[in-house]
Amino acid sequence: MRKEKKYIRDINLRKIFILLICFIMLFTSNSFQVYGEKTEKKDDEKVVRVGWFDSSYNTIDASGRRIGYCYEYERKIAGYIGWKYEYVEGSWTELLEMLENGEIDMLGGVSYTEERAEKMLYSSYSIGIEEYHLYIPTDNLDDYNDNVSYFNGKKIGVNKNSIQVEMLKEWAELYNITPEIVEVTTSENESVEMLLNGELDGYITLDSYLSGDDIYPVVKIGSSDFYFAVNKQRPDLLAELDNALSKIRDENRFYDQELFVKYNQNLGANLYLSDEEIQWIENHGEIKVGYIDNYLAYCDKDDESGKLTGVLSDYLKKATTCFSNGELNFKTYPYENIEVALDALKSGEIDCVFPANFSVYDGEIRKVCLTPSLARATLYMVVKTSKNKDVFNKEEGSVAVVSGDINYESLVNEIRPGWKVRHYSNTNECIKAVKDNKVDCYFISSYRYNEIRRLCDKYKLNPLDTGKDIPFCFAVREDDSVLYSIIAKATNIIPDSYINNTLTSYFYEEGKITLIDLIKENIIIVIGICALIVAMLSLIIGQRRIIKAEKKAKENRRIADDLSRRVYVDALTSVRNKGGYNDYVGMLQDRLDSKEVTEFAICMFDCDNLKVINDKYGHERGDEYLKAAVRLICQVFRNSPVFRIGGDEFISILQNDDYKNREELVRKFEEESMVINEKIENEWEHVNTSVGMAVFDSKADRVIDDTVKRADELMYENKRKRKASGKVR
Repeated sequence: MRKEKKYIRDINLRKIFILLICFIMLFTSNSFQVYGEKTEKKDDEKVVRVGWFDSSYNTIDASGRRIGYCYEYERKIAGYIGWKYEYVEGSWTELLEMLENGEIDMLGGVSYTEERAEKMLYSSYSIGIEEYHLYIPTDNLDDYNDNVSYFNGKKIGVNKNSIQVEMLKEWAELYNITPEIVEVTTSENESVEMLLNGELDGYITLDSYLSGDDIYPVVKIGSSDFYFAVNKQRPDLLAELDNALSKIRDENRFYDQELFVKYNQNLGANLYLSDEEIQWIENHGEIKVGYIDNYLAYCDKDDESGKLTGVLSDYLKKATTCFSNGELNFKTYPYENIEVALDALKSGEIDCVFPANFSVYDGEIRKVCLTPSLARATLYMVVKTSKNKDVFNKEEGSVAVVSGDINYESLVNEIRPGWKVRHYSNTNECIKAVKDNKVDCYFISSYRYNEIRRLCDKYKLNPLDTGKDIPFCFAVREDDSVLYSIIAKATNIIPDSYINNTLTSYFYEEGKITLIDLIKENIIIVIGICALIVAMLSLIIGQRRIIKAEKKAKENRRIADDLSRRVYVDALTSVRNKGGYNDYVGMLQDRLDSKEVTEFAICMFDCDNLKVINDKYGHERGDEYLKAAVRLICQVFRNSPVFRIGGDEFISILQNDDYKNREELVRKFEEESMVINEKIENEWEHVNTSVGMAVFDSKADRVIDDTVKRADELMYENKRKRKASGKVR
């Protein structure tokens, strides 16, 4: 009996042991299976080791979040191709060596040199332009005294193996000085410490890297495009990178500029007044600013306080302390109109005038220069609702202008040449003249339209978007170049977002409806209600105010949202508008003046037969006709910016590969136009465009506009030939 029990017990133990072994094997098998799945997932996931050096390109904000120019670019790239990043920290010099040695896969902010190109791969597209400045301690400014010979025998630090090394040597040779060049491998912060403790006398870096009260940029030694650089052993990464960068350019051709404004525009050398500017401020004292009274949302003298209000007031408050090494003091003077203010400027009563938006040529006649624009707005044409299309397409007509407003007289000459200008004493008289058919229209800035909205509603007048962006600038005497430089710097430092938010705030304020306004507009109803039932008066007025105020606030929000989308992009074609063109040409002219750019071409396009399409099929088909032309222009000249500078006129600025292949691209554009026109039946989807291309000639062209004029002439010559052949009607 005992043996039987023991036998049964042994069998049970063996069963338990076997079950335990099976459980362990099953668990182990599942574990390996799970591990294998994770490994397989990691194998499919591409991890890119990217260099991270502390700067405006890569940094950590106060909340511990990663931010920066290159960081945002890298995240945008990841969105298109799904890369994951492993960030490897170090100084720029250390990371460049790691890239050459294959220890990291990619590094942003690398300028191109032939020597580097042998050791690494470069992205096909640059991701921005950087400038290099020579910084010294502010305590040494008196010794420097704006004399570059100060650097003879001085130790100037520069990042080892950087492009700035050769730039420094060329700069020193140009000015015949012999500094001691020290190639450093430390981080930016460590290099600044060496500068402040006397180990270095100067330090060269990007203008956006450094700012503060203890260092000062005294000399700009050069600039260059910068790229993403890739480990030479990873051409697979380069192909994916170029693909992503191409998609980013297709998504937003101005992504580089937007990142520059976000991270670099308000940093570094831009924040400092020059010695000459500081001296001017000390000698001159407060800056006397003349402005146009009763001109909200831009400027106005408040009736109660007597102080300046409007966006100009907020701008001047911001500009007072926008520089790191000095303060500005302003005193403001109101004037009845721009003509009176310009007379005061001419006589020396004031130093500058705001707002000025007449043409550059009109400024030359009055011996003033226009600063970069403080703000931009869309130009509205106020017409009778029943005459919308008729007025917009008229070749001859008349415009109401307030007496003394040479700003709008200049705009009329620019966008409606040949139209007659009729003067009236104030804005209300101009509006009544439109209502009474004495004139065809009245022009007004979009941000000022709320001032006349109720009157326009009463007279059944309608605002039409002219498609014209108007800048609001300061006018400065042409011999006052130092003040011009000060205002230009301040305008660039103060963020556009701040100005736009301020404008929108005043725009809303101007659009508010008061009880008095409501009573004036509905006086008969109010009197009738008062006569019938006095007890209901407050309730009825309150309800009407709420309903109308909500409707007006909703409309104001719609208009403000619409205005924010129109700043630089053409609403119809989605290419950059005239304002964007002016900014781009200004930047290109600066690079041209500094010899950084020597080759480019201007390609001018004019959409033929637009009026025929509009008259035959309607303006909606006319819009499709313009879009068809723009699509082909952007497709053929895909590496060059395209701008709409007029109703049917477009311009492209060709550089780099597009410049080299310019003749081939123009031929391709004409051939593609013919193919489209043969294949597509609808006339409004055809591409009939006159083209003129001019190459910049440093001997013949003093400024970019000279090249543009030659391209324009060649375009009209092409149009005449096309007209003779029957292609232009």
